[in-house]
This record gives sequence, C-alpha cells and structure tokens, in this order.
Amino acid sequence: MTEELLIVYVKNPVPGLVKTRLAAEVGAKTACRIYEWLLRDTKSAVEGLPMDVRLSYHSTISRLDMWDNSRYQKTLQKGSNLGEKMYHDIHHALDEGYKKVCLIGSDIYGLDSDHLLMAFNVLDSYNTVIGPARDGGYYLIGFTAGKKDIQSVFDGISWGSSMVMRQTTEKLGGTQYGLIETLRDIDELDDLPESWRKGLGDK
Repeated sequence: MTEELLIVYVKNPVPGLVKTRLAAEVGAKTACRIYEWLLRDTKSAVEGLPMDVRLSYHSTISRLDMWDNSRYQKTLQKGSNLGEKMYHDIHHALDEGYKKVCLIGSDIYGLDSDHLLMAFNVLDSYNTVIGPARDGGYYLIGFTAGKKDIQSVFDGISWGSSMVMRQTTEKLGGTQYGLIETLRDIDELDDLPESWRKGLGDK
C-alpha cells in the first residue's frame, strides 16, 4: 500500500449499457466501441503510475477484463447516485489510511499520466484538486486526508448537467482548491475529436 490512491470509475463495455447518449446518435455497438477506445486510453494513462490504482465498477466486477487483477484493486460502486458513490469510495479510501485520493472517469479524451501526476502534486498545496471538463462538469476530483466535510462537496449537485463544476466550486470556496488542465469527456457525437469521427469505420 502506498500513501496515494487513484480510483478509476469503469463500466463493463456492453452495447446498450455504456455511453447511452452517444448510442442514440451512432448506435449501441459503435458507442460501446468508442468507450472501449477510451478505456484503453485510460489504462495507458494509469499504467506505470507510482500510486495504488483501484477500479470501481458500476455494476459488476470483472476479473477477466483488460485490467490485471494482480496490479489493480477492484471494487464495486455503492450508492443511489453519482455523488453518493464518489463520496463512499473516497471516504472509504481515506479511512483506510491513504493520504491523497483522486478519482477519475474512464471516458476522458486526452487524459495522460502527466495530468494524473499533476493532480497528486497539486494536493501538496491544496486539500482539494479538480480537473474540469469542457461540458461544465469535472473528470477528476481529489482530496487529502486533511480535507474536512468531504460529503458536503457531493450533496445537492445537479449531476449530468453543465452546472456541476460551478456548484462544486461554490461549495469549496474560491481559494480552497487547485485546478489542473480542462479536458473533454465523451458523451455525445459532438464531443468526439474529428480524427475519431473519421475513423469510426476502421479505428
């Protein structure tokens, strides 16, 4: 066990169960394939990181997927909404004794290891770090063991809306958090980079 933990939120790539908004535009199989690309990119970003990595699965823990069971911790999300799930995972990790905990999604275009290392470095100066997403949400949030009242950060948030980042930072206060680079998560066809759109037939 290291003093730092990265939690990665993942879903099993099953057509019809992932990227449902994108599936409405491109079909369930293509949307699932895009999610698999994003999963592979996420795995590339976390491979070789010096901290512990824990996968938190949406519905079913897989022992036969691309994530090596001997390298990655695996657990199941608990809670009735996204805020409850994130709070549970982060709070539990801090209770286990981790000094810094960051949580990311697995559908972020352009994410690499430098973003993740930077997030943990920011926690040397702040008790909270956020990676904003272009759609008004965030793709990363992290805390140190010294952060008090983490639960309130996740209460009363309009999950899935463009207000998530603003509501979250209002709860944190103007100088109580650090930021890393803004990236895009992939929820709709317009979110896809042009190179990926062109490659839908053969990527």
